Amino acid sequence: MYFKSTEKKLSIILVGVLIFLGGAYYLRMNETENDELNNNMSAVGEIESQHLTEETAETEAFEEDWSRSSNQAGVMILAILSKPSHTEEGLKFEVNMDTHSGNLLELEIEEITEVRSDNGVAGEVNWEWLQEDSHHPSGKLEVSNETETGQLLIDENTTFVELIFKEINGAEHQFEWQFD
Repeated sequence: MYFKSTEKKLSIILVGVLIFLGGAYYLRMNETENDELNNNMSAVGEIESQHLTEETAETEAFEEDWSRSSNQAGVMILAILSKPSHTEEGLKFEVNMDTHSGNLLELEIEEITEVRSDNGVAGEVNWEWLQEDSHHPSGKLEVSNETETGQLLIDENTTFVELIFKEINGAEHQFEWQFD
């Protein structure tokens, strides 16, 4: 009787050890496979970063060159001017805002926005919310290529463009881009 009880306990311990060893082996194999997968993914990432297309590199350089920021009265604004051209299409801006003091969705963007160049003030400004978040909104601003007096806002002689947001929390945000 004593022998059967000890044999039963020994069998249970042996099964437990085998389960433990099997689990440890399984986990080690998965860890090795994950390491190989991570190494392969790292290699793919390095290859992709080394072989950026010229278009991607140009786009990234362009965004850096054509982005401007302003931080006034608790509101930070990032404005990115789309590549300007001397056509009748006008100008396009991507605008991202950030604040923790007030609701930026209450702003009448078209009413507080002014875009001007050496040729005058833009006649028509259109705003579209892309992300409607009271503290972190973003939108697209499109401006006609015609001034209030009927001249072209942007032509071959244009040297600068300014984007101004008036009266956001009592402050003015001004952005300027110089043309060669």
